[in-house]
Amino acid sequence: MLTNYLAKHLNTVYASQPWYGSGVLESLNKIPEEKWHQQHGHRTISDLIGHVIAWRNFAIARLDGRTDFGIEMNTEEDWPDCSGLSKAILLQQLADTQVALLATLERLTDADLDTHFPSQYGYSRGDLALGIMQHDIYHTGQINLLAKLLS
Repeated sequence: MLTNYLAKHLNTVYASQPWYGSGVLESLNKIPEEKWHQQHGHRTISDLIGHVIAWRNFAIARLDGRTDFGIEMNTEEDWPDCSGLSKAILLQQLADTQVALLATLERLTDADLDTHFPSQYGYSRGDLALGIMQHDIYHTGQINLLAKLLS
């Protein structure tokens, strides 16, 4: 079943050892908390994690068939202020989205992955599931680079 395949790869990107290097959790766990809110350029690690969490919540809503959740690019919803949140809180929020993503995928059939929701969107639920993994990978790379620059 394709939904199981997607869930397996979502777990690999998040908590395992993907072929390209460190997964999300391995990368984040290596970074000391004092680096999470240090700015280099215009972003912090906590900013990037807040952004990842926001888009994971968007993906969960859309995969679940909900339209009550949207994100406008370059807004507070897209880049929430995480300056007051600890590493532990952000990691817990990220873990919560992982559980919700996997539970949502478990409820879907392979046929559901071919549907576009809402119908006017140019991508399917399957595209969205792959896209959120790609988004995680992209920002994990940024986080690893930022952590290196802060060291």
